[in-house]
Amino acid sequence: MKKVLALALVACMMFSGFAFAESDTAKDSYTYNLAISEFPTVWDPMRQQTQTDSTYTTFMGNGLYDFDYNEDMDGYVVVPLAAADFPADVTSEYVGDQWKIAEGDTARAWRVTIRQDMTWDDGTPITAKDYVDSAKIRLNPKAANYRADSFYSGNMVVAGAEAYAKSGTSSDMAISGQMAIDGAATVDEFLAAHGEEKGYINWGNSFGDTYDFEAKAWTGAAEDAVVDSGLTIKELYEFYTAGAGAEFITWADEEGIKAYALDELFVKYTYPEASWDTVGFIQHDDYSFDLILTKPLEGFYLWYSMTDTWLVNEKMYNECMSVTDGVYNNTYGTTAETTMSWGAYKLTEFQSDKVYVLERNENWYGYNDEENEGLYQTTTIRYDFVSEPSTRLEMLLNGQLDVYGLEADNMDDYATSDYTYYDEGDSVFAMVFNPDVDALEANQAANGENINKTILSIKEFRMAMSLGLDRAAFCLATAPTNMPAFALYGSQIVADPDNGVFYRTTDVAKNVVVNFWGLADEIGEGKMYA
Repeated sequence: MKKVLALALVACMMFSGFAFAESDTAKDSYTYNLAISEFPTVWDPMRQQTQTDSTYTTFMGNGLYDFDYNEDMDGYVVVPLAAADFPADVTSEYVGDQWKIAEGDTARAWRVTIRQDMTWDDGTPITAKDYVDSAKIRLNPKAANYRADSFYSGNMVVAGAEAYAKSGTSSDMAISGQMAIDGAATVDEFLAAHGEEKGYINWGNSFGDTYDFEAKAWTGAAEDAVVDSGLTIKELYEFYTAGAGAEFITWADEEGIKAYALDELFVKYTYPEASWDTVGFIQHDDYSFDLILTKPLEGFYLWYSMTDTWLVNEKMYNECMSVTDGVYNNTYGTTAETTMSWGAYKLTEFQSDKVYVLERNENWYGYNDEENEGLYQTTTIRYDFVSEPSTRLEMLLNGQLDVYGLEADNMDDYATSDYTYYDEGDSVFAMVFNPDVDALEANQAANGENINKTILSIKEFRMAMSLGLDRAAFCLATAPTNMPAFALYGSQIVADPDNGVFYRTTDVAKNVVVNFWGLADEIGEGKMYA
């Protein structure tokens, strides 16, 4: 399904969105008025959890690297942003036991050099020390920051980051994880050391089923949580590999069952205390720092891992920190007064659940770059919290907003308006048929006589329903801004990450679509696909 986003931009009223102000420099000021239906609560890069909270952080800071269009505008290139250049491989400088790097290893240590013209919005220079100090803040074990795992749970695993972030804390850990920490070469070796300890099970990994050890039977409605089984690790391992657990795991062979058990079974683990000098974040000089990784990483996936930012102003962050009755708290990034920007805009006004305002940050390095002359003409961005679509539309018509996303109820009035703009995007709507015969028979019996549910278990019938569906009529009835599409593959599926090639731009992908639908003769000037 091709999704068309309809945005009503009322040109005759747009001047209400521009605030023309006289100044000593005689510069015009331009305010962009927007409305949001959800209000952000925190924009601290250490603790953000939702897309709403990150709505405007890109205005107030930059990642080390970013995505830009390629020359043909049909793909992307990764470019340095806060970084002055791409990382340099300095693995050879860290050969030794501390980082477990051997002679000849590559892509294990990278030196990142940052721009020398970056400052905070108050003009204070930003150096490599700010990046290292901010990383230490993000990994602070007392803070238990939500975003701490960005340094160890993805492609980029910084040496010692997880151990430092969790030092002194206890948690449930899968046997496979503790085996790796202990260096246990075999399961027997691990069981000899820990087999008599209490074991736990993550029933959520069991596809929603639990086992009643008293009734000796499998049941449903499991919660996705690690629960106390009342058995030892050794007993649980035997249950999964030789008992009823092995009978339940019908999709794997003997070795697969053993591997599954190692991820299903948990043990309590307390991380030892770790010091910061065991973490692979090292300041090299005033404007460069080194990242030491536990496994090789290079190219696109290395750069992509640094498109997000972890930079905070250490002085302000520490002033916002408090510990009450042993509970850590930090108010950084919750008000305009506790927010520091280093991006194109800075936060100047914030009223919770009402409004926030971003204004041009004249100390942003980009405005002093000749290549960026004229960039970001807008001087003020104002977000009003307006939950009701009808109120947002009224504000647009009154000149209080510059953009409004049309709802289905608005289409009769504005679908053909000269002030409505359409932007194409991809989305997939799925109607899922239940093919489980047992479930269908139960539903069929519950619905009485002359009801046939089991027909849905026939693959050819489901295909016929799909092919017989009038997608245009369906879109018109459910989402008038949508149109049916001939391909399931969205335009953002990447075929070649290193070279920024999207799959749907390739001849292979195009031919798959037209050949499947019998449209090979519809390619050319004046036809369906020019």
